[in-house]
Amino acid sequence: MGYYSQRNRKLIPDYLPRSLRVIIYWVFGLAVLLILVGFIGFFGSISKTFLNFDLTLNENFFGTLVNTIKTGAIFWGIILSGFILWFVAILAVIVTANLYYPKPSSTSRKRPPKEHRLYFPKIQEVQDPNLRQSLIAAVKNLNIENVDMGMFYLGKIFEQELKLFLTKAQQVNAFPVSNKDLERLSFMIDCIEKNKIDIVSEKHLLTFLRQERNERAHGQIPDFETRKKMFQQAQFTAGLYIESIVEIHKRKRALS
Repeated sequence: MGYYSQRNRKLIPDYLPRSLRVIIYWVFGLAVLLILVGFIGFFGSISKTFLNFDLTLNENFFGTLVNTIKTGAIFWGIILSGFILWFVAILAVIVTANLYYPKPSSTSRKRPPKEHRLYFPKIQEVQDPNLRQSLIAAVKNLNIENVDMGMFYLGKIFEQELKLFLTKAQQVNAFPVSNKDLERLSFMIDCIEKNKIDIVSEKHLLTFLRQERNERAHGQIPDFETRKKMFQQAQFTAGLYIESIVEIHKRKRALS
């Protein structure tokens, strides 16, 4: 793909050498000048002839007519030369624009490094096939392009499973759960901590997951650099989500 395959291109590209651009501008200028001189001279000679035109068919008439045709031919030759010069200038621009078109560097043609594959064997501990498939689908999005979506899905599953667990606990009176505890994710986590239920090894990690979930649900769409950093931390963050979801799921099944 060359320069003239691009949109919004200039007639004479800026990346051409300055001396070459000056020459091309001069050629264009000379072509325009020849065309203007040719047209002005031709119409000037025609108008002069008709102003002095004698309707009498005599030698003077025929002589004037012949001179007018000769003069017109000269000016048409000048006009034709101008158009030929214009065409040559256009051809020179096309050839030189593609000849000097910047070539992509060798580094830009290199393939991007292959992403390392994330692995979460704990998913296989989930007994519910629907939940297991939901986790697998979320994990498939954990790449640089879609890591934010993958984290969003995991956050939704985490919140959903936590609410189902607390709802079940409320139904069987396993421990105190109020209706308010089920309203928001932060209230649900407070309920878990208040009742000293060990979902993860350290209590503050649940708060970390809540913040991560809120960022994905309500934060701005991340740019490439942000997604790249997220992917580098995905093994830990997604692993923590999955570990928590699996433990919550096990506890919910134990209440049945």
